[in-house]
Amino acid sequence: MTKSKTPLFEVIRDGRVLMSTDHKSCIYPNEILLSMQAAGYKFRMEGKAWRPEKLEKKPNTVKVGRRTK
Repeated sequence: MTKSKTPLFEVIRDGRVLMSTDHKSCIYPNEILLSMQAAGYKFRMEGKAWRPEKLEKKPNTVKVGRRTK
């Protein structure tokens, strides 16, 4: 009996694998993964639980120069 290969990446919800791939180019962008995670989806990378990186929010800063007369 041969061992089945573990997929590179899997999307899981309610214990069911909804998507799996062996190609890095098929993994969703981080922004989408974060939205999916918020909606209750879980992910596995090479068979291990995995979480997408949280995006750092850059403060909306505007540099205002001094007026010169």
